[in-house]
Amino acid sequence: MVIRNAVPLFNGEVVVSPSGIYTFVHYYEHPVTSRKVVMVGMDHAGDEEYFARVKQILIACDLVLFEDIRKEQRQQRERDAEEEEMRKVFSEANPDEAFFVAMQLYFLNVQKILSPQDEGEAFDAEYNQPHWFSGDTMLLTEAQEQEYLEALTKGLQIISSSRKQEVVDYVKKALEKMERGCFTRRDLGRGFVFFYSDPLMAQIILENLAKPRDLHCFSEFDRLLQERSPQTIGIKFGAGHISFQRQLLEERGYIHQKSKKLRNMSFARS
Repeated sequence: MVIRNAVPLFNGEVVVSPSGIYTFVHYYEHPVTSRKVVMVGMDHAGDEEYFARVKQILIACDLVLFEDIRKEQRQQRERDAEEEEMRKVFSEANPDEAFFVAMQLYFLNVQKILSPQDEGEAFDAEYNQPHWFSGDTMLLTEAQEQEYLEALTKGLQIISSSRKQEVVDYVKKALEKMERGCFTRRDLGRGFVFFYSDPLMAQIILENLAKPRDLHCFSEFDRLLQERSPQTIGIKFGAGHISFQRQLLEERGYIHQKSKKLRNMSFARS
């Protein structure tokens, strides 16, 4: 797959182009209160310049709500330790079972091969600032985590066996390319397009994993507005969350002012 034109994903909140991967920052203002909201869609790994730019954008905010990916990072380290077992399932199981670990293996190994900066590490100091608040539900009870997993599992059942086989075959070839040492950032961009331009897969992920967390974020948004009355609010969440979060913000009367593209990862370094 050659990327010759820009490909929008997640309702246009991620763009994969011939030059790199991009996300967006959106600026809103309330017409009555003049309160401003700066909403940044993130990729959780990328160039150092990308994270430096996001920090610069958010520095003027009185309050920041962020997606708490720290637990997700711990889980990724646990998956790293279990990679041999995951590979066994991936290689020996039927497509339905192999599909569950395929994308986990893919992105786990992308992180090792390409070594982009990690969002959690980039923002470690910011997460501990008193005006930064987790707007996320990642810190769940064991019962809640099981509920999330069951909902995702049920959603993924509607994906056809042929599509699952396509994903498994794609990941096998990508892992072989990684092992040969010739996997590039452009290959990662192609992977984004392969996985997420499938509207059914994207819908299942957003409906089952993103929307409940988005609703929680805006419950926190409403609470903190009442308690702290900030004038400028930042929201920093994964780009897949942003389309629905923009809808939730606009339902509260905020008007879109402008958007800017942020280069998450340059392909020039491949």
